[in-house]
Amino acid sequence: MTANLTALFQLTTEHPKSHYGIPVLLHRQSGDIYGAADVIKPLPNAHLLTAAAFVLRHSRKLSGEDRVAAKNFLRQWPDGPQM
Repeated sequence: MTANLTALFQLTTEHPKSHYGIPVLLHRQSGDIYGAADVIKPLPNAHLLTAAAFVLRHSRKLSGEDRVAAKNFLRQWPDGPQM
């Protein structure tokens, strides 16, 4: 499963760091992988934010299986933002 969030980021279960069907956040250009509590800088001129906040912001346009994947990603960090 792969859900495109932006041109640079996607949620995917097709990576070795994804376990039990829980997706990871993949930066397509660098290949970097992030979990929900990791801090990222999505663009060079952007502010730092958690991967969970980034996924929450960009998951509003998702539907169906992709939206379920976003919810599963966010559940990895129970104290973080949820859908």
